[in-house]
Amino acid sequence: MRMLLDAEEKYAYDESISNFLTLKIWHDLGVNVKEFPEYIVYPGGYDGSSFEILEAGLKALYPTFRQLDYEDEHKLETITKESNISSTPERLYLLNNDKVQKLLDTGEIDKLKKPLSKLYGDLTEFDMSFHKEYGLVLAIYFTSVFFEAAEAVARITRLVEDLYIQIEGVTDNGLCYQAI
Repeated sequence: MRMLLDAEEKYAYDESISNFLTLKIWHDLGVNVKEFPEYIVYPGGYDGSSFEILEAGLKALYPTFRQLDYEDEHKLETITKESNISSTPERLYLLNNDKVQKLLDTGEIDKLKKPLSKLYGDLTEFDMSFHKEYGLVLAIYFTSVFFEAAEAVARITRLVEDLYIQIEGVTDNGLCYQAI
């Protein structure tokens, strides 16, 4: 027996799988996803929760969270240009926490620019950059499946954590480590 899906069913299936993967990514980073929106998308319901799941995870990881869209067009375009993002996105997420801020303040964030430039999605069109004032910038260009963007944020979050631990080790131990 062959199972065929019409376009609407296929989209609902793809979005549901993406939502599930996004929840898994957030869970693996230690985020409690029990109160997150339902991941299943029903055909014809137009009730997809992709943005809500993505944003809930971003807010959990980055307490200084801000989302800009076309309603904030001037600010959106300004930050996009300042962050060296190629074009104006549909949504722009400004993500910051104590660790990102410390790396920005010390200039160590530059060590993450090369790994950041290698992150892209096959199914999701997004860009990531660092902004001196706002921290990590995530630009989403189209409403889509977002697990690839979540995966990229997870990678950068882990790299930030690792670099922060290195910086704190040098700071905490002062001249001891520098002399070795």
